[in-house]
Amino acid sequence: MFRSVLLLGLVAGVAVAALTLLVTTVGDPTLPTLFSQVVKNLTMATVLFMCLFGIKRVRDRTPGGTISLPEAIVVGFGICALASLIHCAAWELYYFSTDYQFARENSQNLMQRAQLAGASAIEIAELMERNGKIVEAFANPFLRITTTYLQMFVIGAVVSLVGAVLIRNPKFLPTRRKEDNED
Repeated sequence: MFRSVLLLGLVAGVAVAALTLLVTTVGDPTLPTLFSQVVKNLTMATVLFMCLFGIKRVRDRTPGGTISLPEAIVVGFGICALASLIHCAAWELYYFSTDYQFARENSQNLMQRAQLAGASAIEIAELMERNGKIVEAFANPFLRITTTYLQMFVIGAVVSLVGAVLIRNPKFLPTRRKEDNED
């Protein structure tokens, strides 16, 4: 079980880190684009798939082809936790490489886009106040790291819980036995 969690957590984490770094290094990471949204969603899907695959893999390798609910939850959460940790480390490396200016540049970009869209002075002032709080929060390493970690972990935890409930039933995504293949 531990080996599956470690292997799949590392695979999911490296995939997430690679996709995250791809999005942040191609183009302007402060501009929300369809490409960045697609990659972000693919990143989440990768982690979610690995959580489900890990639970199923452990179930299939267990004698009798069953897994208890607590074991399934531990497998899913373990994969998700490790992948989230690797994702968080990759983001911190990227943030360090930008000399911690990502939040400030993103805030300035949002204000420029609001001005170009014809936002009123009151709307821009509200945006500046809200963005100022975000930039301030990003300056706090504890908040930044916690937020980055939880972005992915929360979704993965929910999927792990649902997957644990579904996959613990051996009739859900059944294992193909050798006897089935001999026909």
